[in-house]
Amino acid sequence: MHKIYRTLLTIVLLLNCNACTENSTPYDQNEKSPSVSIAVSDDPQAFDPRLVRNTQSVNIAHMLFEGLTRKNQGGKIVNGLADDITITDEGKTYTFHLRESVWSDGSPLTAHDFAYTIKSVLSPSFPSPNASQLYVIKGAKDVKTGKAPIETVGVRVVDDHTLVIELNKPTPYFLELTSAYFFMPVKESWAESETKGGESMPETIPTNGPFKIEKWSRNDQLSLEKNPTYWDANNVRLEHLNLVIVDESTALQMFERGQLDWIGSPISFIPPDAVATLRSQKRLVITPADGIHWFRLNTKQPLLKNKNFRKALAFSINRQLLCDHIAQGNQQPATGIVPMSYGLQNIPCFEDHNVTEAWSHYQEALKEEKLSPDELPKITILYPPNDRAQKIVQAVQQQWKEVLGIKVNLEVTDSAVFYERLNHQDYDIAIGSWYGDFRDPINFLDVFKYKDTRTNNTNWENPRFVELLDRSINSLDPYRRTILLSQAERVLVDDMPVIPLYYPTFNHLQQRVTGVYFSELGVIDFKHAYIVE
Repeated sequence: MHKIYRTLLTIVLLLNCNACTENSTPYDQNEKSPSVSIAVSDDPQAFDPRLVRNTQSVNIAHMLFEGLTRKNQGGKIVNGLADDITITDEGKTYTFHLRESVWSDGSPLTAHDFAYTIKSVLSPSFPSPNASQLYVIKGAKDVKTGKAPIETVGVRVVDDHTLVIELNKPTPYFLELTSAYFFMPVKESWAESETKGGESMPETIPTNGPFKIEKWSRNDQLSLEKNPTYWDANNVRLEHLNLVIVDESTALQMFERGQLDWIGSPISFIPPDAVATLRSQKRLVITPADGIHWFRLNTKQPLLKNKNFRKALAFSINRQLLCDHIAQGNQQPATGIVPMSYGLQNIPCFEDHNVTEAWSHYQEALKEEKLSPDELPKITILYPPNDRAQKIVQAVQQQWKEVLGIKVNLEVTDSAVFYERLNHQDYDIAIGSWYGDFRDPINFLDVFKYKDTRTNNTNWENPRFVELLDRSINSLDPYRRTILLSQAERVLVDDMPVIPLYYPTFNHLQQRVTGVYFSELGVIDFKHAYIVE
């Protein structure tokens, strides 16, 4: 028996044990924990987990849906809709035996729902931003790129309660992948109706998670209620979750008046000017985060296609200043892409605020483009409407002017338009971030593997980078794999299609509500939450 197979088998045994432990003692249903109010910064992008991308929408998906596995309150992978999991073929074939469960409309949830969802995401015509996360499945990439028919993908329904997924290679983090939002099922009849232009109200969306949609008032509030048909409803203590769509200043005022129970990370913001005071009062809850904030660069833009110019911009930024005077929540300057806790960076990939290096790259770029400083094309930074983003782009705008003499414009747009423009590469520079979907370095690097990946948005692709990632996938030696991923990270940083800014922390305030699981990946789980008056 191979080592990786023994490891995976151990995971499954622990998974089943954890699942039993978590669900063995339902709470006293005479206890009352009726409602919690949470600040969110915007309306959800979509209620379909196949289509979401930003942190707010991902968290709403976790409230409404559940996949084959999930994370328990200790952050361990446990069974979700899968009641039992068998791993064979030396870690390449997973058989999920589903528990009896139903959708919120009372109809049966079966293995066919999971197979339909996975195959729909892999359809070449379906605009899922996270389809590449499924490329570990046998034949998935060829199907998505139109090189093979959907029948060839390694997803098979044995019967209503048995789903088989075949992988290209043993993938140690696959069970963690199956807990992510892009593995959550959607009901085929509803999904097909939406695809064909059906105008179903959000309240009618079939969900299978701890909560379901009660009412949605755009730009105001999303009300969720406990889903009585959820398979583990006996362990859900809250009757309602009220997601109040509000700006950060108003959110803080409402929190102080007792009108909100949770504000800040990961689905809203705390006013940057208030962070230092809240820290000094020891009220701010600071949680580790597996993420990075950065600027994406459109490498087709006339000047940003020049590698030296991109590096000049990157080396000019004073990240420590951004962390100390704007973010102010224990964030750290990012000198690479993958968070430091993942162990790829023994030494920084570059030096923060290296003015000499910045000036050298700038002069080289001007020579290569045969331009004088007065002839530089117009450059604009695109950002969504929140105070922190605005303060960061203003600070960087000033730094680029002071270090390089470059003038850049700033453009704010609402979140929906912001992501639409990213998807169509209709921007020069855009502020952004990435939080891991599973705890493995490749999750931060795979984003940029192919320029047509919907989460890339930079028009950048590098054959050497692709080669290193492919070799890391084929390596069963953990040490060798780490070396290959570290080399890939340095290729990405050297080309600089994204400019790292800082490694974040999660900062929030909470009152009354407890029992919330807060993942370092930016997911908050209210399944076991309750109110303490």
